[in-house]
Amino acid sequence: MTASVPTFSQIRAQVAAIRKQPGFGQARVFGIQSPARYTGETRIRFGDDLFEVVQCDSELAMRVALQEQDDEVTAKVLVTRASTDQLSADVRVRLARRKVYTIKKWQIVKELFQARALDPRISGQQWIAEKLLEFAPPNQYASVPGGILDAETVWGILLEKEIGLPIVRPDLIALLKWSLDANNVSKLCSASQEFRASASTWLAQSSGIATDAVLTCLKKSGKPIALSVGLSLGVVSHPNAEPELKLAKVRIEERYLESGKLTDAIAEQWSKAATTLVKLHLPDAKERRDWLTRGDDLLRDVDAQKWAYLSRTSLLGFEQRLDHYGQAVGAAAEARITEVPTAVSEAFEFVVDHEQANWERGSRRLARVEMSARLLRWLAGQEASNLPPFSSLGQAATWYAGEGGFVDWARYVLQSGEPARKLADAYNKLVSQVIQTRSEQNHRFAVLVRDWTQAGSTGSAVLPVERVLDEFVAPLAELAPLLVLVMDGMSYAVFRELVSDITKQDWVELRRGDKQPIWPAIATLPSITEVSRASLLSGGLRQGSQATEKVDFPMHAGLLQHCQPSHPPVLFHKNELQSRDETSLSDEVIKAIESKRRIVGAVINAVDDFLLKGEQLDIRWSKDEIKILPQLLYEAKSTGRLVVLLSDHGHVLDRETKQIKSEGGERWRAGSNPTDGEIAISGDRCVLPESHELIVPWSEKIRYGIKKNGYHGGVTMQEMLAPMAVLSARDDLPDGWIEPPSDTPGWWFEPVALAPMDQSQEPDELLVVAPPNGFLFDIHVDETAKAKADSAKSAANSQPIAIWITRLLDSSVFHGQKKLAGRKPPSDELIRTLLSALDQQGGKLTSAALARSMNVPLFRLSTILAAIQRVLNVEGYSILLKDDASDTVEIKRELLCIQFGIALDDEK
Repeated sequence: MTASVPTFSQIRAQVAAIRKQPGFGQARVFGIQSPARYTGETRIRFGDDLFEVVQCDSELAMRVALQEQDDEVTAKVLVTRASTDQLSADVRVRLARRKVYTIKKWQIVKELFQARALDPRISGQQWIAEKLLEFAPPNQYASVPGGILDAETVWGILLEKEIGLPIVRPDLIALLKWSLDANNVSKLCSASQEFRASASTWLAQSSGIATDAVLTCLKKSGKPIALSVGLSLGVVSHPNAEPELKLAKVRIEERYLESGKLTDAIAEQWSKAATTLVKLHLPDAKERRDWLTRGDDLLRDVDAQKWAYLSRTSLLGFEQRLDHYGQAVGAAAEARITEVPTAVSEAFEFVVDHEQANWERGSRRLARVEMSARLLRWLAGQEASNLPPFSSLGQAATWYAGEGGFVDWARYVLQSGEPARKLADAYNKLVSQVIQTRSEQNHRFAVLVRDWTQAGSTGSAVLPVERVLDEFVAPLAELAPLLVLVMDGMSYAVFRELVSDITKQDWVELRRGDKQPIWPAIATLPSITEVSRASLLSGGLRQGSQATEKVDFPMHAGLLQHCQPSHPPVLFHKNELQSRDETSLSDEVIKAIESKRRIVGAVINAVDDFLLKGEQLDIRWSKDEIKILPQLLYEAKSTGRLVVLLSDHGHVLDRETKQIKSEGGERWRAGSNPTDGEIAISGDRCVLPESHELIVPWSEKIRYGIKKNGYHGGVTMQEMLAPMAVLSARDDLPDGWIEPPSDTPGWWFEPVALAPMDQSQEPDELLVVAPPNGFLFDIHVDETAKAKADSAKSAANSQPIAIWITRLLDSSVFHGQKKLAGRKPPSDELIRTLLSALDQQGGKLTSAALARSMNVPLFRLSTILAAIQRVLNVEGYSILLKDDASDTVEIKRELLCIQFGIALDDEK
């Protein structure tokens, strides 16, 4: 047998082992016996040491080497064939411990770890000893507890040093995450076959049966492709996969594995791990998208892209699901439906069940999906109810304030544009159907406005804008100081979106104590700023400008009644609101809000400015979108003012409008002979022209001016009905006012039915949850399962608590988190109530629904959520999420169970 040549790693490790012996920490000269000659480098720096290795073929050569002095050398190693007994005493005395050492790899390893014994799982493998000697650090290994060098310690070193894997017992998810680094894959490919085989056996103990397949895939491809393969297996090995996909699976096996090695069990484990990795462990959106794109590219390579929709993570599959949803919506939009077709419900659930729906939560694209579903439900309700036309102006105005504004909000979101052609076509068909229905309503509304105006505009069903200060603002000023915000041109559609955003934090919308909704104001004719805003801010019908408003508002008798003579009402317009650098409120505005003035008014032109633009913009109406609004709300909150939100008129958006040249305004003209889509109105509230008679369009498709984003002046509900609201951030409510329940129409947030119970669970372990893939549509309930659930509830005399919630509240991590959550962490009961409410609805609820379920005021919910997030969001992971864009709260149950180290409900 040929003697092995000593390596520098072995020599260095032997020197380190000698120096670990008591009294030899500073030894500088060492003897190594080796039958084979040393052929490596002779001077090597390692850490703080400079090694000099000298091959000595005779004792004379050793004497010569010992006589040569080099103060820089800190470790001189003499390699010789002679044993200690064969050396003269004068040579031995110069060597550390007066002997030459034979390199015994495992013995050196034991000395390096100060171990007495070796784990049997490693002791028989010389290559492991060689690797440990090679990887020995300058400051040596730490001593092992109990003097036993176990396999876990050894494999922890081998995996990290050889292939860059820092986890000794990784699961398959961790192994796939490690494989994303091309350097790690390169290290694996460079490792010996002996290491790879042993590593595969070791890793399989924690990573499962797919381990060898993953490592083989990496070695065969030489690229970080294991995640992509796992993602593609979610399609080609899907239980519902078409027979044609069998060939795609064979292609994957041939390219990346070995024939016959890709079993269904391996494919399932690999696919699940890949899916979990992209769901929970790739928080960077760009990185996640890059890896998902690679997975889709692999599907194309094996000709399986047509079935990408089977995957819950594939980007291509998400687009296919959207296409399928678009086809279902388009078909429903073309029919006169009285209920939402099952095909639409299933297609919608298929979309929201995709992980991309979670990743894009709050995006405008997902908002369009949700809005389209809402509009379909509304259309179905309109057909099913077969209601007669509005019988009075009050009835029409009340309907629009409580429901029609939501309809227009939803359809305007759909009009903002969709990149997928099929889905865009479906939305267009749906919007066209909605417009047709809304057009009929607007026509009826215009007739009612005409009759009401000609009859003298009497009655209390609607509030003319010129009476808003007297009948709405002045009584409130008696109760509390006010900040009156006039949003010029704000329609009910904008109002609904804006208020839903404002009331997500701190602010709550109030109603009168009789629980009646605040009636809508009705604009003047024409519904333009020049007359409607002037009439609103003066308290009488008139035509005017900013200068007129600046004089009339502070002199309004009804407002002055509640103000000190030295502090009359004050009104600020656009150019007065901001500081010169336009980064904050002007000092004058801040001083007015902080002063003793009972009423401070501000006119905000954001909506009107948007309408003036010629380009098509998709505006999300939020407080942050309106530059000056956050500062005004902040000052109002700081000073305890109620905010009165008003509008002078609304608007319609441009959609296939036709220009008719005429003198007048963009949506009104003088005359008395209307054409199709127009109506003639006369009366005192027709402020323009002087004849008090004009023609205005009730159709949204007529304009008299140039093309813009939107227009006002006509007699549609969108233009004529001006929203009013009272917002409060105070702890106390003004006398006679309450925080009402949500007035959102039923079709906006459809209730979700309970899911069937797991028949295998014991009664005390029943988990009543809703399926996670439904928001807006009815889901059929298993009546037997529901009866069993009701029986269990009755027996327990309370709602069953999910097992995972109980385990969470009992876990040590949870109790540790509560200690870190501040002096007054939320109670276990509060956390249990919130989690149970979410769990029973599939993990997600709107803020309003969650507040109702928890029996807490909506304006308190944000504070409660923030406190509970400090407990549940371990190490910054987003476990309990609040999405402002969709106004929903969601619990990531799977991630919670991982972070808190608790078993899921179905684990024993």
